[in-house]
Amino acid sequence: MLFAVTGSPVSDSKSPDIWNSAFKAFNIDATYFRIASQDIGEAIKTAEELYLRGLNITAPFKEDILRFVSAPDKDVQNIGSANVILFEDRKIKAFNTDWKAVTKILNDKGLNELENKKCLILGAGGAARAAIYALKKLNADLVISNRTQEKARRLASYFNVEYLIQEEALKDNYDVVINCTSRSYDVFPELKTKLLIDAPYSGLKSSEDYVSGEEWLVLQAETLFRTLFEEDSMEYMKKGLLEQKKRKQNIALTGFMGSGKSYLARKLAKELSYELVDLDKLIEEQEGMSVTQIFSTKGGEYFREKEKKLLHGLELKKPLVLATGGGTIIDAENREFLKHNFNVVWLWAKLGVINKRIDRTDRPLFNDNAKELLNSRIPLYAKSCDFCVRNSDSDVKKVISIIRANLPR
Repeated sequence: MLFAVTGSPVSDSKSPDIWNSAFKAFNIDATYFRIASQDIGEAIKTAEELYLRGLNITAPFKEDILRFVSAPDKDVQNIGSANVILFEDRKIKAFNTDWKAVTKILNDKGLNELENKKCLILGAGGAARAAIYALKKLNADLVISNRTQEKARRLASYFNVEYLIQEEALKDNYDVVINCTSRSYDVFPELKTKLLIDAPYSGLKSSEDYVSGEEWLVLQAETLFRTLFEEDSMEYMKKGLLEQKKRKQNIALTGFMGSGKSYLARKLAKELSYELVDLDKLIEEQEGMSVTQIFSTKGGEYFREKEKKLLHGLELKKPLVLATGGGTIIDAENREFLKHNFNVVWLWAKLGVINKRIDRTDRPLFNDNAKELLNSRIPLYAKSCDFCVRNSDSDVKKVISIIRANLPR
Protein backbone atom coordinates (compact mmCIF):
# COMPACT_ATOMS: atom_id res chain seq x y z
CA MET A 1 0.00 0.00 0.00
CA LEU A 2 1.11 3.51 -0.77
CA PHE A 3 0.24 6.63 1.23
CA ALA A 4 1.51 10.18 0.81
CA VAL A 5 1.18 13.78 1.94
CA THR A 6 0.90 16.70 -0.44
CA GLY A 7 1.30 20.45 -0.03
CA SER A 8 3.22 23.42 -1.34
CA PRO A 9 5.91 23.17 -0.11
CA VAL A 10 5.81 19.71 1.45
CA SER A 11 9.47 18.83 2.03
CA ASP A 12 9.32 19.87 5.71
CA SER A 13 6.44 17.52 6.46
CA LYS A 14 7.33 14.97 9.11
CA SER A 15 4.42 12.70 8.22
CA PRO A 16 6.59 10.15 6.34
CA ASP A 17 8.82 9.77 9.42
CA ILE A 18 5.94 9.00 11.76
CA TRP A 19 3.92 6.80 9.40
CA ASN A 20 6.85 4.71 8.17
CA SER A 21 7.97 4.17 11.77
CA ALA A 22 4.52 2.76 12.58
CA PHE A 23 4.43 0.63 9.43
CA LYS A 24 7.78 -0.89 10.41
CA ALA A 25 6.69 -1.56 13.98
CA PHE A 26 3.57 -3.46 12.91
CA ASN A 27 5.22 -5.12 9.91
CA ILE A 28 2.72 -3.52 7.54
CA ASP A 29 3.68 -3.70 3.86
CA ALA A 30 3.19 0.00 3.13
CA THR A 31 5.20 3.13 2.34
CA TYR A 32 4.43 6.78 3.01
CA PHE A 33 6.11 9.56 0.99
CA ARG A 34 5.68 13.19 -0.12
CA ILE A 35 4.11 14.53 -3.32
CA ALA A 36 5.30 18.06 -4.06
CA SER A 37 2.94 20.12 -6.19
CA GLN A 38 1.78 23.67 -6.79
CA ASP A 39 -1.67 22.44 -7.80
CA ILE A 40 -3.94 20.11 -5.84
CA GLY A 41 -5.51 18.82 -9.06
CA GLU A 42 -2.13 17.61 -10.31
CA ALA A 43 -1.40 16.02 -6.94
CA ILE A 44 -4.70 14.10 -7.14
CA LYS A 45 -3.83 12.91 -10.66
CA THR A 46 -0.49 11.63 -9.42
CA ALA A 47 -2.09 9.89 -6.44
CA GLU A 48 -4.65 8.17 -8.66
CA GLU A 49 -2.07 7.08 -11.24
CA LEU A 50 0.08 5.60 -8.46
CA TYR A 51 -2.97 3.82 -6.98
CA LEU A 52 -2.50 5.40 -3.57
CA ARG A 53 -4.61 4.12 -0.69
CA GLY A 54 -4.68 7.48 1.03
CA LEU A 55 -3.38 11.03 0.84
CA ASN A 56 -2.88 13.55 3.64
CA ILE A 57 -3.50 17.16 2.69
CA THR A 58 -1.52 20.04 4.15
CA ALA A 59 -1.30 23.77 3.46
CA PRO A 60 -2.42 25.36 1.24
CA PHE A 61 -4.76 22.66 -0.14
CA LYS A 62 -7.05 21.74 2.76
CA GLU A 63 -9.96 23.75 1.40
CA ASP A 64 -9.28 23.36 -2.34
CA ILE A 65 -9.26 19.56 -2.03
CA LEU A 66 -13.03 19.56 -1.60
CA ARG A 67 -13.47 20.35 -5.32
CA PHE A 68 -12.15 16.87 -6.11
CA VAL A 69 -13.93 14.90 -3.41
CA SER A 70 -16.94 12.71 -4.21
CA ALA A 71 -17.77 11.57 -0.66
CA PRO A 72 -16.98 14.03 2.17
CA ASP A 73 -18.04 12.93 5.62
CA LYS A 74 -20.35 15.07 7.76
CA ASP A 75 -17.51 16.75 9.68
CA VAL A 76 -15.78 17.78 6.45
CA GLN A 77 -19.01 19.24 5.13
CA ASN A 78 -19.41 21.30 8.30
CA ILE A 79 -15.76 22.35 8.56
CA GLY A 80 -15.23 23.20 4.89
CA SER A 81 -11.79 21.58 4.74
CA ALA A 82 -10.19 18.14 4.83
CA ASN A 83 -6.75 16.83 5.72
CA VAL A 84 -7.29 13.21 4.63
CA ILE A 85 -8.63 11.58 1.49
CA LEU A 86 -8.99 7.85 0.90
CA PHE A 87 -9.44 6.20 -2.48
CA GLU A 88 -12.16 3.58 -2.05
CA ASP A 89 -14.73 1.99 -4.36
CA ARG A 90 -13.85 4.39 -7.18
CA LYS A 91 -14.65 7.29 -4.88
CA ILE A 92 -12.52 9.95 -3.22
CA LYS A 93 -13.64 10.05 0.40
CA ALA A 94 -12.66 13.01 2.57
CA PHE A 95 -12.15 13.20 6.32
CA ASN A 96 -10.80 15.65 8.87
CA THR A 97 -8.68 14.33 11.73
CA ASP A 98 -7.30 17.77 12.66
CA TRP A 99 -10.35 18.69 14.73
CA LYS A 100 -10.24 15.33 16.51
CA ALA A 101 -6.59 15.96 17.42
CA VAL A 102 -7.49 19.37 18.90
CA THR A 103 -10.34 17.79 20.89
CA LYS A 104 -7.98 15.09 22.21
CA ILE A 105 -5.43 17.72 23.27
CA LEU A 106 -8.07 19.70 25.15
CA ASN A 107 -9.54 16.60 26.80
CA ASP A 108 -6.07 15.56 27.98
CA LYS A 109 -5.72 19.02 29.57
CA GLY A 110 -9.02 18.56 31.37
CA LEU A 111 -10.79 20.98 29.05
CA ASN A 112 -13.71 18.91 27.79
CA GLU A 113 -16.07 21.82 28.32
CA LEU A 114 -15.16 25.41 27.38
CA GLU A 115 -18.30 27.36 28.22
CA ASN A 116 -17.31 30.85 29.45
CA LYS A 117 -13.70 30.08 28.48
CA LYS A 118 -12.25 32.73 26.16
CA CYS A 119 -10.42 31.20 23.18
CA LEU A 120 -8.53 32.73 20.25
CA ILE A 121 -7.81 31.24 16.84
CA LEU A 122 -4.94 32.82 14.92
CA GLY A 123 -5.15 32.10 11.18
CA ALA A 124 -7.89 31.53 8.63
CA GLY A 125 -6.87 28.46 6.62
CA GLY A 126 -7.84 24.79 6.74
CA ALA A 127 -6.25 24.11 10.14
CA ALA A 128 -8.07 27.13 11.61
CA ARG A 129 -11.38 25.77 10.33
CA ALA A 130 -10.78 22.45 12.09
CA ALA A 131 -9.76 24.19 15.32
CA ILE A 132 -12.84 26.43 15.28
CA TYR A 133 -15.06 23.38 14.75
CA ALA A 134 -13.49 21.59 17.72
CA LEU A 135 -13.82 24.63 20.01
CA LYS A 136 -17.41 25.30 18.99
CA LYS A 137 -18.33 21.71 19.88
CA LEU A 138 -16.97 22.45 23.38
CA ASN A 139 -19.04 25.68 23.62
CA ALA A 140 -16.05 28.04 23.72
CA ASP A 141 -16.33 31.82 23.78
CA LEU A 142 -14.49 32.14 20.50
CA VAL A 143 -12.61 34.93 18.69
CA ILE A 144 -10.67 34.57 15.43
CA SER A 145 -8.00 36.82 13.96
CA ASN A 146 -5.74 36.81 10.92
CA ARG A 147 -3.26 39.10 9.19
CA THR A 148 -5.54 39.22 6.14
CA GLN A 149 -8.67 40.74 7.64
CA GLU A 150 -11.03 39.81 4.83
CA LYS A 151 -10.22 36.09 5.17
CA ALA A 152 -10.84 36.29 8.91
CA ARG A 153 -14.10 38.15 8.36
CA ARG A 154 -15.37 35.51 5.89
CA LEU A 155 -14.39 32.67 8.22
CA ALA A 156 -16.06 34.35 11.20
CA SER A 157 -19.23 34.70 9.17
CA TYR A 158 -19.08 31.03 8.09
CA PHE A 159 -18.89 29.79 11.68
CA ASN A 160 -20.90 32.65 13.24
CA VAL A 161 -18.14 33.67 15.66
CA GLU A 162 -16.48 36.94 16.65
CA TYR A 163 -13.63 38.39 14.60
CA LEU A 164 -11.05 41.01 15.67
CA ILE A 165 -8.11 42.60 13.91
CA GLN A 166 -4.86 41.08 15.13
CA GLU A 167 -3.64 44.12 17.08
CA GLU A 168 -6.87 44.20 19.08
CA ALA A 169 -7.11 40.44 19.54
CA LEU A 170 -3.65 40.16 21.08
CA LYS A 171 -4.47 42.72 23.81
CA ASP A 172 -6.81 40.37 25.65
CA ASN A 173 -6.19 37.39 27.96
CA TYR A 174 -7.26 33.91 26.87
CA ASP A 175 -7.79 30.49 28.36
CA VAL A 176 -6.80 28.81 25.08
CA VAL A 177 -5.04 30.11 21.96
CA ILE A 178 -4.63 27.94 18.87
CA ASN A 179 -2.05 29.30 16.46
CA CYS A 180 -2.90 28.10 12.95
CA THR A 181 -0.63 30.50 11.08
CA SER A 182 2.55 29.37 9.32
CA ARG A 183 4.61 31.22 11.93
CA SER A 184 5.45 29.79 15.31
CA TYR A 185 4.06 31.45 18.41
CA ASP A 186 7.28 33.34 19.22
CA VAL A 187 6.33 36.02 16.68
CA PHE A 188 3.51 36.99 19.04
CA PRO A 189 5.45 38.10 22.15
CA GLU A 190 2.43 39.96 23.54
CA LEU A 191 0.28 36.80 23.59
CA LYS A 192 -1.33 36.08 26.98
CA THR A 193 -2.90 32.66 27.46
CA LYS A 194 -3.12 29.73 29.88
CA LEU A 195 -2.72 27.18 27.06
CA LEU A 196 -1.18 27.60 23.60
CA ILE A 197 -1.61 25.00 20.86
CA ASP A 198 0.80 25.54 17.96
CA ALA A 199 0.07 24.21 14.46
CA PRO A 200 3.49 24.92 12.85
CA TYR A 201 6.55 22.89 13.81
CA SER A 202 8.45 24.84 16.46
CA GLY A 203 10.98 22.24 17.55
CA LEU A 204 9.89 22.90 21.15
CA LYS A 205 8.65 20.16 23.42
CA SER A 206 5.09 20.22 24.69
CA SER A 207 4.60 21.27 28.31
CA GLU A 208 1.76 21.95 30.73
CA ASP A 209 0.82 25.20 29.00
CA TYR A 210 2.16 24.54 25.48
CA VAL A 211 1.35 21.91 22.83
CA SER A 212 3.67 21.72 19.83
CA GLY A 213 2.69 21.33 16.20
CA GLU A 214 4.57 18.05 16.19
CA GLU A 215 2.23 16.65 18.85
CA TRP A 216 -0.81 17.85 16.91
CA LEU A 217 0.63 16.12 13.81
CA VAL A 218 1.05 12.79 15.59
CA LEU A 219 -2.42 12.92 17.15
CA GLN A 220 -4.21 13.54 13.86
CA ALA A 221 -2.15 10.82 12.16
CA GLU A 222 -2.73 8.30 14.95
CA THR A 223 -6.48 8.81 14.60
CA LEU A 224 -6.37 7.78 10.95
CA PHE A 225 -3.91 4.93 11.55
CA ARG A 226 -6.18 3.43 14.21
CA THR A 227 -9.15 3.63 11.83
CA LEU A 228 -7.29 1.93 8.98
CA PHE A 229 -5.27 -0.69 10.85
CA GLU A 230 -6.93 -1.00 14.29
CA GLU A 231 -3.59 -0.59 16.06
CA ASP A 232 -2.33 1.87 18.69
CA SER A 233 0.56 3.53 16.84
CA MET A 234 1.24 6.49 19.15
CA GLU A 235 4.48 5.13 20.64
CA TYR A 236 5.98 4.32 17.24
CA MET A 237 4.87 7.54 15.57
CA LYS A 238 6.52 9.56 18.34
CA LYS A 239 9.67 7.49 17.87
CA GLY A 240 9.69 8.30 14.15
CA LEU A 241 9.22 11.98 14.93
CA LEU A 242 12.41 12.03 17.01
CA GLU A 243 14.64 10.52 14.31
CA GLN A 244 17.39 12.94 13.35
CA LYS A 245 17.77 13.66 9.64
CA LYS A 246 21.07 14.45 7.99
CA ARG A 247 21.12 17.75 6.11
CA LYS A 248 22.03 17.06 2.47
CA GLN A 249 23.14 19.37 -0.34
CA ASN A 250 23.31 16.95 -3.29
CA ILE A 251 20.29 16.21 -5.48
CA ALA A 252 19.47 12.89 -7.17
CA LEU A 253 16.71 12.48 -9.74
CA THR A 254 15.15 9.02 -9.85
CA GLY A 255 12.28 7.60 -11.88
CA PHE A 256 11.37 5.24 -14.68
CA MET A 257 12.96 5.48 -18.12
CA GLY A 258 11.51 8.42 -20.00
CA SER A 259 10.57 10.34 -16.85
CA GLY A 260 12.95 13.17 -17.82
CA LYS A 261 15.83 12.60 -15.39
CA SER A 262 18.74 13.44 -17.72
CA TYR A 263 17.13 16.52 -19.25
CA LEU A 264 15.96 17.98 -15.93
CA ALA A 265 19.28 17.18 -14.25
CA ARG A 266 21.11 19.28 -16.86
CA LYS A 267 18.69 22.18 -16.41
CA LEU A 268 18.75 21.99 -12.62
CA ALA A 269 22.55 21.72 -12.40
CA LYS A 270 22.90 24.78 -14.62
CA GLU A 271 20.43 26.85 -12.57
CA LEU A 272 22.08 25.92 -9.26
CA SER A 273 25.67 25.97 -10.57
CA TYR A 274 26.07 22.39 -9.33
CA GLU A 275 28.24 19.68 -10.86
CA LEU A 276 26.28 17.31 -13.14
CA VAL A 277 26.63 13.52 -13.16
CA ASP A 278 24.52 11.35 -15.47
CA LEU A 279 25.03 7.77 -14.29
CA ASP A 280 24.04 6.06 -17.55
CA LYS A 281 26.22 8.39 -19.62
CA LEU A 282 29.14 7.86 -17.23
CA ILE A 283 28.84 4.11 -17.73
CA GLU A 284 28.65 4.52 -21.51
CA GLU A 285 31.79 6.66 -21.53
CA GLN A 286 33.76 4.13 -19.50
CA GLU A 287 32.51 1.12 -21.48
CA GLY A 288 32.76 2.77 -24.90
CA MET A 289 29.29 1.54 -25.87
CA SER A 290 25.62 2.37 -25.28
CA VAL A 291 23.55 1.00 -22.42
CA THR A 292 21.67 -1.13 -24.94
CA GLN A 293 24.91 -2.62 -26.23
CA ILE A 294 26.14 -3.31 -22.69
CA PHE A 295 22.95 -5.20 -21.89
CA SER A 296 23.08 -7.23 -25.11
CA THR A 297 26.80 -8.09 -24.99
CA LYS A 298 27.66 -8.21 -21.28
CA GLY A 299 24.27 -8.70 -19.68
CA GLY A 300 22.13 -6.96 -17.14
CA GLU A 301 24.02 -8.28 -14.12
CA TYR A 302 27.28 -6.79 -15.39
CA PHE A 303 25.56 -3.43 -15.97
CA ARG A 304 24.05 -3.35 -12.45
CA GLU A 305 27.40 -4.14 -10.84
CA LYS A 306 29.07 -1.40 -12.86
CA GLU A 307 26.29 1.03 -11.98
CA LYS A 308 26.58 0.24 -8.27
CA LYS A 309 30.36 0.62 -8.23
CA LEU A 310 30.23 4.01 -9.94
CA LEU A 311 27.40 5.27 -7.73
CA HIS A 312 29.12 4.39 -4.47
CA GLY A 313 32.41 5.74 -5.77
CA LEU A 314 31.11 9.22 -6.52
CA GLU A 315 33.09 12.08 -5.01
CA LEU A 316 30.70 14.22 -3.02
CA LYS A 317 33.01 17.08 -2.11
CA LYS A 318 31.14 19.59 -4.27
CA PRO A 319 27.36 19.90 -4.61
CA LEU A 320 26.09 17.85 -7.52
CA VAL A 321 22.94 16.90 -9.38
CA LEU A 322 22.78 13.22 -10.21
CA ALA A 323 20.62 11.64 -12.92
CA THR A 324 20.25 7.99 -11.92
CA GLY A 325 19.33 5.13 -14.19
CA GLY A 326 15.75 3.90 -14.15
CA GLY A 327 16.76 0.75 -12.30
CA THR A 328 19.35 2.15 -9.90
CA ILE A 329 16.90 1.89 -7.02
CA ILE A 330 16.42 -1.87 -7.47
CA ASP A 331 19.46 -2.48 -5.25
CA ALA A 332 18.76 -1.90 -1.54
CA GLU A 333 22.30 -0.61 -0.89
CA ASN A 334 21.89 1.88 -3.73
CA ARG A 335 18.64 3.14 -2.19
CA GLU A 336 20.34 3.54 1.18
CA PHE A 337 23.31 5.38 -0.37
CA LEU A 338 21.03 7.77 -2.22
CA LYS A 339 18.85 8.48 0.83
CA HIS A 340 21.90 9.12 3.00
CA ASN A 341 23.74 11.45 0.61
CA PHE A 342 21.14 13.08 -1.64
CA ASN A 343 17.88 14.94 -1.65
CA VAL A 344 16.15 12.29 -3.75
CA VAL A 345 13.51 13.59 -6.18
CA TRP A 346 11.29 10.97 -7.83
CA LEU A 347 10.07 12.18 -11.21
CA TRP A 348 6.72 10.61 -12.01
CA ALA A 349 5.40 10.27 -15.56
CA LYS A 350 2.57 7.95 -16.55
CA LEU A 351 3.27 5.22 -19.09
CA GLY A 352 1.31 6.83 -21.91
CA VAL A 353 3.53 9.92 -21.72
CA ILE A 354 6.70 7.81 -21.49
CA ASN A 355 5.67 5.86 -24.59
CA LYS A 356 5.64 9.08 -26.60
CA ARG A 357 8.97 10.28 -25.23
CA ILE A 358 11.31 7.36 -25.70
CA ASP A 359 12.91 5.44 -28.54
CA ARG A 360 12.18 1.78 -27.76
CA THR A 361 15.15 0.59 -29.78
CA ASP A 362 17.45 2.38 -27.35
CA ARG A 363 15.79 1.01 -24.21
CA PRO A 364 16.79 -2.63 -23.58
CA LEU A 365 14.19 -3.21 -20.86
CA PHE A 366 11.28 -1.35 -22.45
CA ASN A 367 9.10 -3.99 -24.06
CA ASP A 368 5.60 -5.36 -23.81
CA ASN A 369 6.14 -5.86 -20.07
CA ALA A 370 6.89 -2.18 -19.44
CA LYS A 371 3.71 -1.71 -17.36
CA GLU A 372 4.60 -4.62 -15.05
CA LEU A 373 8.19 -3.38 -14.79
CA LEU A 374 7.05 0.12 -13.85
CA ASN A 375 4.53 -1.16 -11.30
CA SER A 376 7.20 -3.34 -9.66
CA ARG A 377 9.48 -0.33 -9.24
CA ILE A 378 6.93 2.21 -7.97
CA PRO A 379 7.22 1.04 -4.32
CA LEU A 380 11.02 1.28 -4.56
CA TYR A 381 10.91 4.84 -5.91
CA ALA A 382 8.48 5.69 -3.09
CA LYS A 383 10.73 4.13 -0.42
CA SER A 384 13.84 5.97 -1.57
CA CYS A 385 12.55 9.46 -2.40
CA ASP A 386 12.43 12.60 -0.29
CA PHE A 387 9.59 13.81 -2.47
CA CYS A 388 7.86 13.00 -5.75
CA VAL A 389 7.22 15.55 -8.52
CA ARG A 390 4.87 14.97 -11.43
CA ASN A 391 6.57 15.33 -14.83
CA SER A 392 3.78 14.05 -17.08
CA ASP A 393 2.14 17.20 -18.36
CA SER A 394 3.95 20.11 -16.69
CA ASP A 395 6.42 22.44 -18.34
CA VAL A 396 10.09 22.18 -17.39
CA LYS A 397 10.22 25.56 -15.65
CA LYS A 398 7.32 24.58 -13.42
CA VAL A 399 8.86 21.23 -12.49
CA ILE A 400 12.19 22.85 -11.63
CA SER A 401 10.38 25.53 -9.63
CA ILE A 402 8.64 22.83 -7.56
CA ILE A 403 11.91 20.97 -6.99
CA ARG A 404 13.73 24.11 -5.88
CA ALA A 405 10.88 25.16 -3.57
CA ASN A 406 11.14 21.81 -1.78
CA LEU A 407 14.92 21.67 -1.34
CA PRO A 408 16.25 22.29 2.20
CA ARG A 409 16.46 25.96 3.04
